Amino acid sequence: MPRSDGFLRPIPPANTYFTHAETQWEALYEGYELTESASAELLKQRHQPQWTGKQDIKEWLHLNLINQMIPQAYRGAFLIALWATYETTVRMVSKQLHWFDRSTAPYSPPRNKDWLSWTKAYYDNELRFSLFPPGVHGIQNEVTAVHRIRHVFVHGNGLREAASGTQWGFLKKYARKHREIIRVDRGYLAVTPEFVRGSFKTMGLAIAHVTETGRERLTANPDFIEHETGWRPPKKQKIRR
Repeated sequence: MPRSDGFLRPIPPANTYFTHAETQWEALYEGYELTESASAELLKQRHQPQWTGKQDIKEWLHLNLINQMIPQAYRGAFLIALWATYETTVRMVSKQLHWFDRSTAPYSPPRNKDWLSWTKAYYDNELRFSLFPPGVHGIQNEVTAVHRIRHVFVHGNGLREAASGTQWGFLKKYARKHREIIRVDRGYLAVTPEFVRGSFKTMGLAIAHVTETGRERLTANPDFIEHETGWRPPKKQKIRR
């Protein structure tokens, strides 16, 4: 049975991994709501005259800064952190399950493949359970949307240049179906608080599914029980005849 992660360090208890993923999601969500609330109060205190087309260009830039650019900056940052929490959870669960069941291939996504598609196939074929919670309608499409929007914020802060033609086409199609929560216009991507909150809900379901299923698999594994508790099942005694 494996006793280390290859660097002569004991494998940390799996429940530590799972609890960390769950509490990190909660902390991120609380942090986002606090930031959004504080930002709304700040904007109320700022001087925001209605745009009539006669103001100086500096006034327009000021309004655009406080109404659009600042909110998009922190919303994008929270989406990036949210995706990082999900991806880390998926990697940790995969690693734990592989350590205690060497019949599965190690989790090692190639760089030249789409991470989400490759990981879904790995969970289906190697770990034998779905990456996405069954029974939740449309969750795979929603997770894919968060993945691609996160990519645009990471590499271009919402600009079209950060996405491939296929990715941008997906986002434009997604935005047409959800006009009230996301906007893709003139080479720029903007998200609303409703979209971010919906993303937290979607990714929370995905994280909970992976951690709960992974925990169930591990707690049914005798090697895992021995590692966590030091308990070994009693050996069967031979009956002499």
